[in-house]
Amino acid sequence: MKVLHTSLLAALSLAASIQASAVTLDISGKFGPNTSDVDPITFGGSVINGITGTIDAPSGSLVSGSTDNLVDGSLATLLRIDVDDNAGASSTITWTLDTNTNPLGYDLEEVRVYTRQDNALVFHSYDVEVLYVGGSSFVKLNDDPIVYPGTERGVTLEDDFFGTGQNYVETIVSASDATYLAQGVAQFRLTVYPTGDSFGSANPVFATLANSVKGMQMTNVDVLGSATVPESSSFASLTGLAALAAIYTLRRRR
Repeated sequence: MKVLHTSLLAALSLAASIQASAVTLDISGKFGPNTSDVDPITFGGSVINGITGTIDAPSGSLVSGSTDNLVDGSLATLLRIDVDDNAGASSTITWTLDTNTNPLGYDLEEVRVYTRQDNALVFHSYDVEVLYVGGSSFVKLNDDPIVYPGTERGVTLEDDFFGTGQNYVETIVSASDATYLAQGVAQFRLTVYPTGDSFGSANPVFATLANSVKGMQMTNVDVLGSATVPESSSFASLTGLAALAAIYTLRRRR
């Protein structure tokens, strides 16, 4: 039992060393009336494929659709989350990754969020958060909420999106100064904010819109990444710790 306990501590220590320090985010977006205006869904490369997310929304919120619709590789299925009317209110969607198969967690390279609608539900306003292996609380990767279209679009927002039929919007979040957004991740979370004009919107541009919308209507979420693999030196250290633990236990038994 001591061997297992010591090895587990070593694994958690290794996972902590793998976790990336703060990175600078690169945030970009695309939109248009056709699915071809946004990137194709990378269904096979998303670490949340096949995982049902958990929604935590304030009392009085509207939730329409399933989190399964966000990981089915389709831009046709939807999940709408409207938070309640309190300024600053938000909802969360959390995916627990398969750390039974990969106990060191997952390295995340890029996050892609897709929405579809003909009103402010198509806009994006959210945080990206992760829980590291062995961690006790979520860590927000972005400083300010990720919003798109941003303030640079100004008064053209309504012309671009309202009265033009369905539109598709995609935001892409990656690390501009590193390979990974985060390493050794056990859980992934989106915190969704209102995008309407009177509900504590994170984007000042949304406050100029006539439409009062309280959330986002998402069609897909891709979290591109792979299982965490320790560097050879780290793996050697872990193996050495496990071997020492085994020797220690054998000597104690004698």
